[in-house]
Amino acid sequence: LAHVTLAQKSAQAGSHYSAVFRVPHGCDGSATKAITVFLPASIDDAIATPKRGWTLDTKTEKRGNATRTTQIGWSGGSLPSTQHDEFIAQMTLPETTGKLYFRVLQICEKGQSDWAEIAAADAAAPKTPAPVLEVTRAFVAGKIRIEHPWARATVPAQSTGGAFLTIDNGGGADKLMSVSSNVADATELHSMTMHGNVMSMQKMGALEIPAGKSVELGPDSFHIMLIKLKAPLKEGSTFPLKLKFEKAGEVTVDVNVEAITSNGTPAADEHMDMKM
Repeated sequence: LAHVTLAQKSAQAGSHYSAVFRVPHGCDGSATKAITVFLPASIDDAIATPKRGWTLDTKTEKRGNATRTTQIGWSGGSLPSTQHDEFIAQMTLPETTGKLYFRVLQICEKGQSDWAEIAAADAAAPKTPAPVLEVTRAFVAGKIRIEHPWARATVPAQSTGGAFLTIDNGGGADKLMSVSSNVADATELHSMTMHGNVMSMQKMGALEIPAGKSVELGPDSFHIMLIKLKAPLKEGSTFPLKLKFEKAGEVTVDVNVEAITSNGTPAADEHMDMKM
């Protein structure tokens, strides 16, 4: 029995998080008619992404002078038991680290599945576990926050790799001056440019980080090259990467190694990996 899970299972404290709930099947052969997500108490607000053929429903409660979202749901659609789909919500994570459990109630034409159990230490795995998110420490230098540092896994014969991330600048203009990591002999900033129909890659100096803007380093744009890898990058592992900014200073981030086919978007990368 496959479980309802989150596509991205870890995220930084205080970051914007796209929660992709993966529903792999119905209830004992019965089609799914509704999905309700109960938000952990430490999350104040969430916005559900509309789905064609489904009706959105949100429940809130008063918390002091503010209003907190407690539940988000999709109903009125029909997801056959033999098919899988994803239900997405946007939210801001708390500033504290640790595990967040999301209870998900799956209503089917016949019966329901309440994905709410929390695994206890030294106990057997629960039959209907709640999707869990590991909230990790934030990577911050001054007013700069580093979001989603990741890399693609490499094969044994591959001598170079790439690292990618988003730089969110909440302060004044800055520059990324250099990068370094102990997993390769050299670590460099590179850019991608088009010459006619040919894309070329070249080493660059400092990367401008405009005030109040975000700069994405991705496979098809600015990125970090890992040259002469000391060992293959294995999916599921992490490695340290130090970034030095002209004004904000230095910060070391933990880079998550994702699948060799990854594009950094969990919803797209993992869609075909669901087990029926």
